[in-house]
Amino acid sequence: MSKDKEAVLNYLENVNRPYSASDIHKNMHSECTKIVIQKALDQLVTENKIREKIYNKQKIYSSLQGSGRNIHEIEKNVQHLESEIFQKLNVLKELEEELKSCEYELRKYESLLTKEEAEKKKNELQSDIKNLETKLKLLSDNKIFISKEDSDKIKENYTFVLKTYKKRKHICMDILYSILENYPKNKTLLMEEIGIELDDENVIATLKM
Repeated sequence: MSKDKEAVLNYLENVNRPYSASDIHKNMHSECTKIVIQKALDQLVTENKIREKIYNKQKIYSSLQGSGRNIHEIEKNVQHLESEIFQKLNVLKELEEELKSCEYELRKYESLLTKEEAEKKKNELQSDIKNLETKLKLLSDNKIFISKEDSDKIKENYTFVLKTYKKRKHICMDILYSILENYPKNKTLLMEEIGIELDDENVIATLKM
C-alpha cells in the first residue's frame, strides 16, 4: 500500500466517521494534495477497505472498522452532514440572490454620470443656453446679419431660380398659345379648363427688387 493511501486509510479509521474528500484534505492539514487524496479514496473503495456513499450528489467516505458496532453512529453522522449541506445550500442560494441584486444596483449606478462628468455636461448646457439666448435677442431686435459669402450665395440661388422660372413660364405660354389657335373659346376659359393659374405679378415684382 502506498504511503498516501495508507495515510488516508489511517485517518478514516482514527476519526471513525464519514467525510467528503474535501473535508479529509482540509482535516489532514494538506499532507497530500486533493487530487492524491481522491485517487487514494477511489483505490481504497475498489479494494473494499473503505465505504463510499453518495448524498446529494456528494461522495462521502467512511472506515469499515467496527461497521456493525458503529453503523448507527455513522448513519447519524451522515444525517448530520446532510443537514449541514442543506443549510449551506440555502445560505448559498440567499447569497446568490443578494449578489444578483447588488450586480443590478451596480449596473444602474455605472450608467449614471460621475460628478466630474455631470459638472462638465452642466457647463456645456449653460454655454448652449447662453448662445441661444443671445441669438434669440438678436432675432427679436432684427439685428441678425449674414456674411457677404452667405449673401452672395443667396443671390446666386435666387438668380438661378428666377431664370429657370422664366424659362419654364415661356415654354408653358408658347404651348398655351398654340392650343388657342384652334380653340373656340378665349384664353381665360382655356386656362380655367386645363387648370392653369397665372403667377402673382406683385410677388414677381417683389422678387426682382
